[in-house]
Amino acid sequence: MGAFLGLIVGDALGAPYEGMQRGEFQFNGELKRVGPDNIKAGQWTDDSSMALCLAESLIDDGFNLKSQLNKYAEWFEHGHLSSKERAFKIGRNTSLAITDFIKKSTLPPEREYAAGNGSLMRLAPVPLYFCNDFDKAVYYAKMSSLSTHNNIMAADSCKFLGAFIYHALKNKSKEYLLESSFKKLDLDKRVLDKVKGNYKFKEKKDIISDAFVLNTLEASLWSFYQTDNFAAAIKKAINLGGDTDTVAAVTGQMAGAFYGRKEILNKWINNLVKKKMIIQIITKLYQVKISE
Repeated sequence: MGAFLGLIVGDALGAPYEGMQRGEFQFNGELKRVGPDNIKAGQWTDDSSMALCLAESLIDDGFNLKSQLNKYAEWFEHGHLSSKERAFKIGRNTSLAITDFIKKSTLPPEREYAAGNGSLMRLAPVPLYFCNDFDKAVYYAKMSSLSTHNNIMAADSCKFLGAFIYHALKNKSKEYLLESSFKKLDLDKRVLDKVKGNYKFKEKKDIISDAFVLNTLEASLWSFYQTDNFAAAIKKAINLGGDTDTVAAVTGQMAGAFYGRKEILNKWINNLVKKKMIIQIITKLYQVKISE
């Protein structure tokens, strides 16, 4: 449960600060209503909505890209599994892919500019569903990107995060996760260069926390590496500024998988909008994967 809850908690905590520059604010751990988008404390964005849609699709249909896109379309058009009455905070590639699917029932073609972080931010349900089979966990983590982000950098970033979460769920050490989880994955060189450890030697000023998938991945790894508990990792991620909700959502997946549900502050979970619905979906996903 930690990886999935970590995603949603990170998203909700980071959402009010999205788009703010580093140093323009200081996140100290409180759920606040701040920022220009009228986001209430505990409200989560597209990161969590799409993760919940992905989980619901896995529960209903197993792994099926068109089923996933049908769920995303329900969210996009009708606000299904949104923390508001409608979908909001939708990325360009996601919007384009869903709109095309609604019109043509087709998956998006490979796109050079589809290297955003929109598939990485929602990933946790996939390695959780396939938590008893490493090969399937990493294969389908990569495949899950293709519903909206058909780009090798986005897809292989998902493949890496799928492996990271899988190994964290198997109680691998932090050293193993950071030093070995990328090995034998046959990753695109640009992804491999980001995950193999150079971030450990970077200072905060050298970390870019925007929506480019490789930057989000590196910023999240840096935040996880620099800290020794879930709360500290999330604070570190959010205070980077920029794409705060997604960097915190990806960091939350890493830290949540490693530290576990028990290390996520109860006040953060209890203040989530639609908490009961979230727990019900996560519990169903857990029950389905147990029965597989």
